[in-house]
Amino acid sequence: MRIVHIITGLEDGGAEATLYNFVNNSDTNKHFIISLRGEGKYGKKFRDKGFEIFCINLSLDFSFLKKIINLAKIIKMHDPDIIQTWMYHANLIGGITSYLVNKRNIVWGIHHSTLSPKLNKKTTIIIAKLNGLLSHIVPKKIIMCAKRSKIEHLKYGFNKRKIVIINNGIDTKKFKRSFELRRRYREKLNINIKENLYGTVARHDPSKDHITLFKTINLIKKTGLKFKYLLVGKNIDKKNLQLKKLINKYSLQEIIILKGIENDICAVMNAIDLHITSSLSEAFPLVVLESMACGTLCISTDVGDVKDILRNKKFISKIEDENSLFKAFQEFNKLSIKEKNTISIINEKIVDKDFSIKKMSDSYLKIYKDLI
Repeated sequence: MRIVHIITGLEDGGAEATLYNFVNNSDTNKHFIISLRGEGKYGKKFRDKGFEIFCINLSLDFSFLKKIINLAKIIKMHDPDIIQTWMYHANLIGGITSYLVNKRNIVWGIHHSTLSPKLNKKTTIIIAKLNGLLSHIVPKKIIMCAKRSKIEHLKYGFNKRKIVIINNGIDTKKFKRSFELRRRYREKLNINIKENLYGTVARHDPSKDHITLFKTINLIKKTGLKFKYLLVGKNIDKKNLQLKKLINKYSLQEIIILKGIENDICAVMNAIDLHITSSLSEAFPLVVLESMACGTLCISTDVGDVKDILRNKKFISKIEDENSLFKAFQEFNKLSIKEKNTISIINEKIVDKDFSIKKMSDSYLKIYKDLI
C-alpha cells in the first residue's frame, strides 16, 4: 500500500512517536510523511530511516493558500491508497484537502482525551468541533487510541459508527530491561547503582501538572527517605523559571535533577526505580508502557485509559491531588524487593502481549486493507 501520513507537526509528543513507531514497523508498505509545520524532533529521524518527508510550514498569512495548494500537489503526486491524518489540525486541513483532490480513503487519528477549556486553547476546541461536524463526511474511519477519547468526542458530535479504538503500542525490542543501560546512565548522572532514583518523563506543559508532582516530591522528602528525582523532557532545564521557583519553594536543590530532552528514554526508564506520571490529561500514556516494558514500576494519575494498562489500582491516584499521588508512592515503597520483581515481570508480560507496536501496526493495516 502507498500511505500518505499528514501530521500537524513532528515535535516531541505521543502522536508523533506513535507515527514514527508505526512506519518503522510496517516496512512492507510505502510511507510518505507530510508535516503541516516543520521537521521538529522527528524529521531527521524519519530521513535517517530513509522516509520521504515534506514540511509545509503552514502559517496564517498571505502564503496560506499557496501552501495548501502545495499540499494538494504533494498528495496527488504520490497517489496514495490511504491517507492517514494525525491530530486535529491535520484531520481538518489534511482531511479537507485530500477530499477535494478526490482522495477519499481518509482515516483520521485522534490522540486527545479531553477538550476541557482549562487544558486546551480556544482554537483547538473550535477545530475539534469542526472535526465533529466533518466526521460525518470526510473520513471513512476515525482511529482513537483510548476508550475515554471516544466517550469525550461523542459529546462533540463525532460519528460513532466510524470510530475504532486502537491502543498505542511500543517497540518491545527497543524498550526492555537492561542492567547495563541502568549502570551506564546512573554513572552519567553520578548516581550510585543502589541509590533511590525516581523520575518523570514529560515535557513542561500545564497538562503534565508538574506543580502537583513537586508537591508530591516534597511529601516524599518529608518522610526522611534519601532519594534523587530525575526530570526529563522538553523545557525541563535550568532555564525554566517555574521549575526553579518550585525547586526553591520546596528546598529540593539536592534532590531534583533537570535533564531536558533525552533521546534514549529506554536508558532513563532502566536507570530509575519508579516512574511517576502526574498528568491532568492523557489518552493512552506511552511513558507508562515504556516504563513497564523496561521492568520499572510506575504510578500514575487516573488519566485516559491508564486503568487498562496499570492493573494494580493501588498505583493509580486522583488527578491534581498530591496526597493521593503520595499515597500511591507509599504503596510502592512498602513493597519488598521480591514483590517489586513480581509486579515488574507481570508488567513486562502485559506490554508484550497487549501493547506491542506489532499489534498496533497490524490493527492499523487491517483497517487500511478493508478500505481498499
